[in-house]
Amino acid sequence: MFGFPEATYKIYKHNFLRKIEIKFLFSRIELKDKESLVKEYISPLFADFQLEKKLNFVFDLQNTNEVIENKGTEEEIYFIFKKDKSLLQLTEDSFVLKINGSEYQSIESIIPIIEKIIKLASSLRIDTFQGINFNKLNILELKEVEELSNLSYYAHQEYINTEIRKPNQSQLVINDYRTLTMANLDEKALLILKYGVNSPTNEEGKLNHIFIEIDITSKEVRTTETLSTLKKVNKEMFNIFNWTISDKLINLLEND
Repeated sequence: MFGFPEATYKIYKHNFLRKIEIKFLFSRIELKDKESLVKEYISPLFADFQLEKKLNFVFDLQNTNEVIENKGTEEEIYFIFKKDKSLLQLTEDSFVLKINGSEYQSIESIIPIIEKIIKLASSLRIDTFQGINFNKLNILELKEVEELSNLSYYAHQEYINTEIRKPNQSQLVINDYRTLTMANLDEKALLILKYGVNSPTNEEGKLNHIFIEIDITSKEVRTTETLSTLKKVNKEMFNIFNWTISDKLINLLEND
């Protein structure tokens, strides 16, 4: 998709995935009175089911946040599963699957859910997703030690393949990362890759997170091609991840 070196796909013994999110975007539909249909397709996979409504307001920010328009209600359907850490959210123009990193093993583990989403989309007369956005966030947390900022930059160079240089006043840094954006017009795909060091508490010098965030959006995907598209994107994410990290970090992921 984006020309990254091909890596032999495998499931490492360890990972530092924090979250996975897949958004399926489509033209607005009416969810009213569709609860039983949605429940039929999706609820067997989930421990809890509920239909919620939320109000949409337009605020005038220059006039003490006065409400100038009430756009009515928008229906949202939530399915909660696996100890409330992950969920599937349905709105009038999207399905959003959010998965806690500790619960994710591989894309094969979520194929049953994706297949149900595809069938539900077909039943709702959705034949094309305007976009499918696949996001994976990896965070490697370093232990608190003295001169943490120096350790973080050292570990950054040890574990992540990047040319980010440590500034002289590293104790003042809150985050330091590279953003790489690529577009493949032929395949209608967009990549946003962010990786570097970060302070989760926004404290100067407390750079105890090394993170890699891979975000790929595929546009105009036929629902019948959803699964093959996600598998292709997932494989490219693996290539990107392996391009980003060092051999030393790969060894840590592979060993006990």
